[in-house]
Amino acid sequence: MRPLGEAGAIDLGAEIAGEFFIFGVAAVLAVTEYARSAEKNAAKEEQLQAVLRSLASTLHGLEQRADAADARQAAAERDAAALAAMVAGLPLDAKEMKKRQQALEQQRQQQVLELQQQQQVLEQQRQQQTLEQRQQQQVLELQRQQNNLQQQQPAAAAETAG
Repeated sequence: MRPLGEAGAIDLGAEIAGEFFIFGVAAVLAVTEYARSAEKNAAKEEQLQAVLRSLASTLHGLEQRADAADARQAAAERDAAALAAMVAGLPLDAKEMKKRQQALEQQRQQQVLELQQQQQVLEQQRQQQTLEQRQQQQVLELQRQQNNLQQQQPAAAAETAG
């Protein structure tokens, strides 16, 4: 091997210093971009978690409303039975009693229909909430996968640069 001259050594040193400088700038940019991406993804995930918590809370409220509707339906049926028993004990003529019983039965049927409609609406809302939760979970999973890919890319780029 032939010794380098002073000019050759200076050129080689300048070239190596330039390469280190470029590599250093690229490494700083890669680390900065990775940190920014991770921070952005963490904020997105927190936002989605908040949405999921909100949906779960709404679903719980709907379940409570459905339970309350069931309780009201049971109370209405008990009231109708009590009224029918009271009417049965009154000294009324057969026509009048039959009219009252029919009216009570119509009221009870109307209440039952209203409660059934409320239950259907609540069930539809439950199904919608469940669907939205599943969609949010799928979005979270896709974002996690994307984060993993983004985290692997800088590592692969650093390995190929090295």
